[in-house]
Amino acid sequence: MDLAADDPGTKMAISLLAAVLEFQRDMISENTKEGVAAAAASGKTLGRPTALDEDQAASARSGKRSLNHT
Repeated sequence: MDLAADDPGTKMAISLLAAVLEFQRDMISENTKEGVAAAAASGKTLGRPTALDEDQAASARSGKRSLNHT
């Protein structure tokens, strides 16, 4: 099939393919949103795990503040 052709049959085929792909993309997005909502509702922590605990983070923040004031 010549995709650059300007005949009505090619235009229809391309339009139909584009519509199917858009539908598929929308379904993937909808399923992803539902999955994230279900995970959040069940109490799962979403996102990247923290690298530092609270004490380490506080220590890093205070160290950075002392560097800025010198």
